[in-house]
Amino acid sequence: MLHQLAATVVAMACVLTVTEFSARAQSDIGVTITLTPEAQLLASELEVSNIELETLLRNEIADLYGLLDIEQSLKLSAQAQALVPGGMGADYSSNPGGLFFGIGVNAALTSDEASNTPDASSDVDRVLPINFGGAVTLMAGYNFAKQKAPWFTASLHGMYFPVSAQKYEGEFINFGINTQFKVIGPSQPSIWIEWGGLDVTTGFNFAKTRVSLNDSVQVNGSLGDSVRLQTLAEGEIEVTQTAQNLSLELTSNTTLLTFLTLYGGFGLDVPLGGVSVSMSLSANLTGVVDGNAVNAGSGSITTNEESQSDVPLTRGIVGLQLNIWSVKLFAQVNLSMQEAAVGAATGLRVVF
Repeated sequence: MLHQLAATVVAMACVLTVTEFSARAQSDIGVTITLTPEAQLLASELEVSNIELETLLRNEIADLYGLLDIEQSLKLSAQAQALVPGGMGADYSSNPGGLFFGIGVNAALTSDEASNTPDASSDVDRVLPINFGGAVTLMAGYNFAKQKAPWFTASLHGMYFPVSAQKYEGEFINFGINTQFKVIGPSQPSIWIEWGGLDVTTGFNFAKTRVSLNDSVQVNGSLGDSVRLQTLAEGEIEVTQTAQNLSLELTSNTTLLTFLTLYGGFGLDVPLGGVSVSMSLSANLTGVVDGNAVNAGSGSITTNEESQSDVPLTRGIVGLQLNIWSVKLFAQVNLSMQEAAVGAATGLRVVF
C-alpha cells in the first residue's frame, strides 16, 4: 500500500507543480485588394467611395476566410486538440492481470458560434478546418501481477495515419506513455457486481493533426443589402494542431453481470502544444447586383498565425465497455469543464 500512496503523491506533484502558463501568440495577417474600373458600379450602388469599397471588401474577405476571429478560433482548436489523447493510452475498465493491446479512434470538437459567418456559403463548411482534432492509435500495455505488483500497469500507444478527402489531405500522428497505479484494490460485493477499485493514471501524450488544402475554394458573402460578393480563391491553406499533455486521471469502474463495465472519473491535462495556421491565397472578386455580375477585382490573402492553450484543462470521463471473453469493446466521452468542448473515443482491446 505504501508503494501505491507514494506513487500517487509523486504523480500529483509532477502535474500540479505547473500552475501558470504564458500564452504564445504570433500574428501576421494581410488582405490586399486591387479594384477594376468596373468596381465603380458597386461603389455607386453602395453609395461609397472607392477607398471605402476597398475597406468593405477587405473586412468582408477577412470575415469570410475566418481571419477576424482567428485568435479565438485557434485557442479553441488548441483546446480541442488537447482533448484528443484523453482515454487513448490507458485501460480504465478491464483490470488486466498481464498483457493487453488494442486500437482506438478519438475525435474532439469545440463549439464557437460566434466564429461562424451566418450569411456565408462555401464549398466547405469553414475555409479553415479548425475547432476539431482527431487520432487513430494502437496501444499495448502490461500489468505486473506476475511480478507481484498487481497495483502497477504501464502502457504505450502510437500511430501515424494519413488521410485524404475531397480537396483536403493531412495526417494524424500520436504517441504516449502512461503508468497506472491502483491505490484501492478491487472488491466483489456480490456475484453480479464487481468494483474495480480506484486507479490513478499519469503520463505524457502527444497528438498532432495536420490538414492542408491545395485547391480552389469558393466563399460567398455580401456587401450591404444590395450587393452579393462571390470569391474564388486558389492557393494553399495548412492547419497544424499539436497536443503535448502531461496528464493526471482518477478513475474507477464497476462490472455488472460480468459482461458490462461502467467507468468514469476526472482528468487534469497540462497542455504544452498549440495550433498554427498558414494561408496564401489569390482570389477573384465578383459583385452581383440585381442578378448582374460585376468584376470587382482581385485580392490576396495571407496569414501566419500561432496560438497556444494557456491554462490546465480539467475534464470529466465517462465510458462503458462490453466484455466478450478476452475482447473488450469500449466507448468513452471526455467532457471539458472550461469550454464547450467534447472528445469521444471508441475501440477494442484484447486482455490476457
